[in-house]
Amino acid sequence: MKRFSYRFEGLQNVRGIELDNLRMDMRSIEHQLELAQLQLHEMQAELETSYEEIARLRASRGGTVMLESLNGYTALLRHRLQEQNGLIARRQHELEQARLRVSEKHRETKVLEKHREQQFGIYLQDMERDMQREMDESAGNMGNQLD
Repeated sequence: MKRFSYRFEGLQNVRGIELDNLRMDMRSIEHQLELAQLQLHEMQAELETSYEEIARLRASRGGTVMLESLNGYTALLRHRLQEQNGLIARRQHELEQARLRVSEKHRETKVLEKHREQQFGIYLQDMERDMQREMDESAGNMGNQLD
């Protein structure tokens, strides 16, 4: 009895490893995106606090130097928020690209798996046919011996 051997097994293994690596890359990008979003929320909270402090100083007719300083800090925070939004947009684009790569590699892997299943089905049919032929030959030989 011959043993089933799939000629593209090495390629199938490589595709599986590549798929695993792409999934890890995608998870890393997802993590980076989550961190960037968390930083954005922290910056927004800090900006809100700065706005509240400015409003409080204006209401109390606080020092001009302190007010100018807070206005400068608020402008800096707004600039950092814009940069963070840009970073988040880039991370979202990277994540989408990573998802596309994972999807494509997954399709390639599925094609190889389907091909392997087809080849294994052919192998099983061949084995059944060979076994049936051997049984027919054995039955024929036994019939000849009885005669």
